[in-house]
Amino acid sequence: DPSHKYLYAAIRSTNSIASFRINARNGDLTLINTISAAGNPVYVGTDKTGRFLLTAYFADSKAAIYSIRQDGGVQDSAVQVLATEKNAHAIQTDPSNRFLFIPCRTGETILQFTFDAGNGMVTPSVRDRTLTPPKTGPRHLVFHPALNVVYVANEFGSSVTAYRLDQADATLSEFQTLSSLPADFAGTNTGADIHIMPDGRFLYASNRGHESIAAFSVDAATGRLTSIGFIPTEKTPRSFALDPSGKFLYSAGQGSGRIAAYRLRQERGELELLTTYDAGRNPVWILTVRLFTEQ
Repeated sequence: DPSHKYLYAAIRSTNSIASFRINARNGDLTLINTISAAGNPVYVGTDKTGRFLLTAYFADSKAAIYSIRQDGGVQDSAVQVLATEKNAHAIQTDPSNRFLFIPCRTGETILQFTFDAGNGMVTPSVRDRTLTPPKTGPRHLVFHPALNVVYVANEFGSSVTAYRLDQADATLSEFQTLSSLPADFAGTNTGADIHIMPDGRFLYASNRGHESIAAFSVDAATGRLTSIGFIPTEKTPRSFALDPSGKFLYSAGQGSGRIAAYRLRQERGELELLTTYDAGRNPVWILTVRLFTEQ
């Protein structure tokens, strides 16, 4: 959550969601509660206030919003359950917390809503969706920290698409799509995760098949991307994360069972491999959290 006091996990083997309290001194987790989810949860995250948990259900083609209690636990019943296009893969509010978006991979759609931060309810925008071309597969998205720009990682297209975000009606307009692969790559690949530096200068997207992190520089005035290289990483980088300072990047190799740690070169956005860590079988998600020592 925004305070870094609580962590929420999708337990896909039991169709449930678990809430944990984070020990600010050492990162240890204490279970608060577990609830039955609205389906098989592929993605969880909070709104910008930390009052509501946003959940997406890939196989069920739905999304749900839950209230978060004062103790950090999640309420048993959803505030709202939404039917989506096929294979909802993520759900996020924008930095203003006024709009909410759901990329639906196989549905080739990004659903667009207005979000009420008072009660957690959403209503479809005037234009309630952005359609993507066939075999694009919108999967995950990130927001530029200063510009009204949204970047989407496309699973089928192995690409990143940049959209303008209209603050008047929560609609998206595409203005650029770039491949996340080298021009000479001829193998099989799917795009996966996407993250942007806290200062918005560089953006990264992961490739499963090419086994790499694609790096892009971001124009500070327009938000346009320029490819700056491809960094080899662990097999099947389904998920990676930037640390809160933007100095390091961690890539989880679902196919290798290892995590690769990189130093991010601040001036040029390049990644320098530092070391790798054993992570156990099938690491599918990785998250970094800054701990705040209790006074």
